[in-house]
Amino acid sequence: GGLTEQTTWRERLRQRIYNDVIPLLAEGIARERFKDNQITAEELDLTFQMAMTLLFRLLFIAYAEDKELLPYRTNDSYRSRSLKEKAHELTEMQLEGIHFSDGQAYWTEVQTLFEAVNQGKSEWGIPYYNGGLFSSDRM
Repeated sequence: GGLTEQTTWRERLRQRIYNDVIPLLAEGIARERFKDNQITAEELDLTFQMAMTLLFRLLFIAYAEDKELLPYRTNDSYRSRSLKEKAHELTEMQLEGIHFSDGQAYWTEVQTLFEAVNQGKSEWGIPYYNGGLFSSDRM
């Protein structure tokens, strides 16, 4: 029973990522990149790759914060800029019925977090990770 349950769980997660998450990320990226212009097949492929990179970056940071590989619990400067803190802010706003603006403030903050993970940031307690996932040429 355990292997079948695990396979089913994995398949449901995979389907949810490819059917729900990636299309939303790709749509948001395409909307910003192309506004109302037509998208070529090559641009669509690049947009899909960008969405996958974004998803993996977010998953890496979420996992690293949860497993204390990033200093969410130990560094106030990091915690106030953390992905988990952004998620709490957005959840609270949604629960209170507050509409957040269409500006780029949250995206800019997330990009700053990506750069800190890529390059390290001693004042936030973030070591240099490298590895390529957060390389600026990926997005």
